[in-house]
Amino acid sequence: MQKFILPFLGALILTIGTAAISIETFAQEQVQTDPVGRRKPSGYVVEGRTWHGMIIRPSIAITSIYNDNIYAQPQNQVDDIEVLVTPLIDIAKPYQDHSFGLKLGTTISRFKDNTDENTEEFTVGHNGTITATNDLKLNYAVSSTRSYLDRSTPGTAAFTTEKIEQQIYEAVLGATHRFNRIIANLTGSYKKTIFENGTSDLTGQPIIFSDNNRVTKGLNLTLSYEFLGSDTKDQDHLIFLSSGYSENSFDTPGRGSNQTSFLSGFQTSYKDLFFGRFGIGYLQQSFDQAATDDEKTVNFFVSASYNPISKLTLTLFGEREIDYDNDTSLGVISTTLDFQSDY
Repeated sequence: MQKFILPFLGALILTIGTAAISIETFAQEQVQTDPVGRRKPSGYVVEGRTWHGMIIRPSIAITSIYNDNIYAQPQNQVDDIEVLVTPLIDIAKPYQDHSFGLKLGTTISRFKDNTDENTEEFTVGHNGTITATNDLKLNYAVSSTRSYLDRSTPGTAAFTTEKIEQQIYEAVLGATHRFNRIIANLTGSYKKTIFENGTSDLTGQPIIFSDNNRVTKGLNLTLSYEFLGSDTKDQDHLIFLSSGYSENSFDTPGRGSNQTSFLSGFQTSYKDLFFGRFGIGYLQQSFDQAATDDEKTVNFFVSASYNPISKLTLTLFGEREIDYDNDTSLGVISTTLDFQSDY
């Protein structure tokens, strides 16, 4: 998933395809009840292969990206075309009213001109849904990802000899309870990010990234109201109000921050053909350092999926977030806009 960086980086990225689903997306999916397409069998539901009671669903996604500033540099910008190939194996194990899953995937990145930026990313994740009662479900997910940063140091012309590797460990735990047409979800999240250090390609001296190691903890509460057509089991329509709070803590004292978000909107689905979730709200990030100004922006989230034929899903996805710039300790407002095609 690539981003159009708004404030000063000036990167323009056009995406066709999809990368591996992040654990944040998984957590957002648990906020509501299961979409109708997951409850009602049809020819549009991929059955997968059954082996010893497990359902195995292999898939592959191809993403084509044009980026006019691949190193996110304010000057001497370099453009290129990147192609991502993402094979994924999704293994599900139903057990009575519960379900458990394992995801294994890799993203192979290849650049047209700057081939020294080619990388491979690996992700393994486990998730589960436990049905405690007819009205209460518990959801959890854990994952581990090895990924890479650009070789440039933000705001400077310095490059490392190789791209910087980072390890990301994430966990999400949530509970969803239904009170007739009112649905309440509470989700907690934990994320630990570890960076390796690099070496300057000009001086051979070390460039320290490990002081950016951090832990992010978050809590999100969502209330939804279901209306229009829920009795037919062919469609769902909901309005929702969501609020969230998260904290960043660094190995280096005084560099922490916290983020507050509000989002309200509408969710709809029809059989297995269409599923959409649209929201708008407010997003703010406050920093421990008094010299760093707080960031505020309009928050939005868009996810719309359509199945034109069996096994093919077209998805439009967009969201806004405030990223933490590793080296300048500034909040960077970014907007993600993706068009995804999955088979």
